[in-house]
Amino acid sequence: MTSRAGLPIRLVVSDSGPLISLAACGRLDLLLEFRRPVHIPDVVKAECLRFPEKVGAATLAQWFEPDTCPAYIMPTPLLVAWQQAVADEALNPNLHMSVGLGDAAIAWLLRQIQSYPQEQEPTLVLTEDGPFGDGVIRNDFPEVHVLSTRALLRTLENFGRIPSAQAILDDIAHAGRQLARYLADRPGRPSPGTKTSWAEVLAYRRPDPGDIS
Repeated sequence: MTSRAGLPIRLVVSDSGPLISLAACGRLDLLLEFRRPVHIPDVVKAECLRFPEKVGAATLAQWFEPDTCPAYIMPTPLLVAWQQAVADEALNPNLHMSVGLGDAAIAWLLRQIQSYPQEQEPTLVLTEDGPFGDGVIRNDFPEVHVLSTRALLRTLENFGRIPSAQAILDDIAHAGRQLARYLADRPGRPSPGTKTSWAEVLAYRRPDPGDIS
């Protein structure tokens, strides 16, 4: 579990894997547990909706509705390249030109965050990539906190926010989604002696609907 001593994250960036997995079991609401803005690059959104017949796609299409989507969809200069790659792949299934463009869009967004000269923006990336898949973040963005879907669910269970992480993992599997086995909750290190944290927000009790403000 993440240590409570650290620099609290201020925003979350999600890759497509966690969104698809949470959509598969109808638990996209768990993203609200961060209590921080969730940013999704436009390429990641496009990846989620590319195949309407796949697990979670219909749920995500509804979740991404502009008037109600709880996340911020961030424009990137890579969307046009992704769209062209998808068009080329439709003509030649042996091509895989769109692979990696979602990760590239996340890297682009992290660089924009890095460029804020006057304000620290401790950031968490929610991913299902394995230790090799998130190498770009580890090597180029050591200040970014990396959290996997499995670690998110385990931590939510530890804090009593969900009854059982395994029950949700089972629901994801039963829906036909193969969840990556990657388990990571790796703090970012924005500066020497400083590390990021995120789970302290889970210690606060949710307001009861019957409470009087």
